[in-house]
Amino acid sequence: MKRFMLTPVILGSVFLGLSMPGCKDTAEEPPPPGEKWMVINASPGGLVSNDVLSIGFDASGRKWIGTSAGVSQLSRGVWTTFTTANGLSGDRVTAIAPGRDGSIWFGTDGNFVTRYIEYDPRQSWKIYGVSDGLADGKVYSLAIDYFGDAWVGTNGGAYQFVETPGSTTHAGVWHNYGPAAGLPEIRVTAVAVDINNLKWVGTAFSGIASYDNSAWQSYPLPQGERVRTTSIATDANGTKWIGTWSGALRFDGRNWTLYDTTAGLASNTVNSVTVEAGRIVWFGTNRGASRFDGVNWTRFTRANSLLLSDTITVVAADPSRNIWFGTGVGVTVHNESGIQL
Repeated sequence: MKRFMLTPVILGSVFLGLSMPGCKDTAEEPPPPGEKWMVINASPGGLVSNDVLSIGFDASGRKWIGTSAGVSQLSRGVWTTFTTANGLSGDRVTAIAPGRDGSIWFGTDGNFVTRYIEYDPRQSWKIYGVSDGLADGKVYSLAIDYFGDAWVGTNGGAYQFVETPGSTTHAGVWHNYGPAAGLPEIRVTAVAVDINNLKWVGTAFSGIASYDNSAWQSYPLPQGERVRTTSIATDANGTKWIGTWSGALRFDGRNWTLYDTTAGLASNTVNSVTVEAGRIVWFGTNRGASRFDGVNWTRFTRANSLLLSDTITVVAADPSRNIWFGTGVGVTVHNESGIQL
């Protein structure tokens, strides 16, 4: 586990994190008031790798950046790196989700799921794999429902983990859902939980489906068959926003609206979707990022912003309304009202 202290350095309007020894109680020097853009990478900076695959935020305000070489955590200005040497099941971290109990869930590309249970001195790291009931190790997406159950999207279907009450080893039961259970296909590439605790999954090429804890309901996408779903996010009204490789979709449970480049979307190849403050939707594409407030579209690229790359692998909005853009060459943070870390 490696630790670094983040001290912002201003170069014009760019912030770069400097790598230096630090400790967890070292406070971060905050960005100047009103600063709208910040760049974070591995050198200089605290990321273990610039190849960013996933981003998550926990209830303590910590930021978790999943990369192809492990996870980097930013807490009060201090970067801490976690890899397989610390307890991760794999260093290629493709999904991150904070648990309702304070634990952090990590999905990996071929190495199953790891849970970081910091509050438990007996077992702070727990790996779930085949012997536990999770039969597929390639994880695309993770979500936690209102009961604390973990939902995992894999090539082998959707998995639900229900922890055994009182288990001292954090054991539990993995339930698998595939076509036999009602899913439109076996490959689940996106998972989300809405305000009513309905579970939503996106599939590789057969639309999306919802689960109300008793039955699955399938919804074909309006673009037709063979359209890949990459991401699902829900807003404060429960509306679903869906990223695909053929545009973005809005779904209110009955009606579909398709957004593509003719509407204002940066690209029809949407890799990631997030919702800011319950109503503003951000799309990460292979030609920059798009912001949609319900009326107006705004496009951000390397040409008009401090994005490190126009290929956005993941976009995530934190509770302070900072927007985090993960790319293959690092992270850019943006907040129109001024970054608040």
